[in-house]
Amino acid sequence: MKTWNTTFSKEDLEVGWDGIFPLELAKKVIKTFSKENETVLDPFCGTGTTLVAAKELHRKGVGIDLSQKIIDIAKTRGVNPKVGSVFSLSELVTKDSIDLVFTSPPYWTHLTKYTDYIPQKDEDVGKIQSYTSFLHDLKRAFSQVFLVLKQGGKCAVLVTDLSDDKVRALPTDLIKILTEIGLKYQETIVWDKRTEISRKLKRELSEIPESLNEKILVFSKELI
Repeated sequence: MKTWNTTFSKEDLEVGWDGIFPLELAKKVIKTFSKENETVLDPFCGTGTTLVAAKELHRKGVGIDLSQKIIDIAKTRGVNPKVGSVFSLSELVTKDSIDLVFTSPPYWTHLTKYTDYIPQKDEDVGKIQSYTSFLHDLKRAFSQVFLVLKQGGKCAVLVTDLSDDKVRALPTDLIKILTEIGLKYQETIVWDKRTEISRKLKRELSEIPESLNEKILVFSKELI
């Protein structure tokens, strides 16, 4: 299993949003699994890190998010995602048009529990209280992703174990879900966060010890 030790830059931390991953991590994923001039999608794009990375690497970035407030932050970074629901993704993005998906879906209720994020609409995966229902909606979401991904395209998903009254093995559950909808699991890359130096993130890590590392699950849509 590969391990990447990418850390947050000063610029990452100045974005003004807690639910982020490093720009250099997005770049590494995009460089590894796509080529120049290909199209990269983030269906939970947040502040647009995947799109910024795609732009800097000469790919076309496509992003969707429910929150106008978060999209407005993304636009200050020079990208232009769309407001919309992942559950309607195939109506917003042409089917079989995406070469690579790189995304990090909401970590169940963690955004509302550990940040000041306010769920947007009924379609907001981050507002679901039941873990079983959360997994059901992730399956619905990635079924839409499957439709817009090209044959032979790749899907990389950044996730971690979650906890409430017990540990929830989200990476294991997501592998099961995505293989059920037709994607082929290829590998797991560990993002080791123990070298993170931000005091803010150190405080978060002390509260959520399972987030000392996260996992990039890599899938492909096999050629028919």
